[in-house]
Amino acid sequence: MRSVEWGNGKAYFFKGSQYSRYDLKADRVDPGYPKSITEWSGLPWTDGVDAAVNWGNGKVLLFKGSQYVRIDVQADRVDPGYPKPINNETWPGLPWTDGIEAAINGGNGKIYLFKETQYVRWDIQTDRADPGYPKSIDNETWPGLSDLLR
Repeated sequence: MRSVEWGNGKAYFFKGSQYSRYDLKADRVDPGYPKSITEWSGLPWTDGVDAAVNWGNGKVLLFKGSQYVRIDVQADRVDPGYPKPINNETWPGLPWTDGIEAAINGGNGKIYLFKETQYVRWDIQTDRADPGYPKSIDNETWPGLSDLLR
């Protein structure tokens, strides 16, 4: 299961071909959920997402394989022109072109992208990977997290 806080009092949970919208204030799933992700306007995938992250600017990114989409939170739809490929043109300095497994917004102007035993720190302002990445997920940089990788 993948999840992402939407920034508007809602969180979305994805599992396989379905998703649920969770109302954080009411502490429950909204009526009518779960739904098929095929009902989501503009979402190109029918079998789930690999990772999701709130960009902090009214946009949420969803990743699947070698593609990603950007969702407008207020409009609740995929932005025009997506999906886009994950490559050096769209993600300068990112060493992977597919398989992003997790992503989190650090709240410090940085997004952290994870794949297997490595992570990349992405600078939102410059819109590129910070120099010196990828780095290994270890107990020095992510205490306790490396235990999950064993």
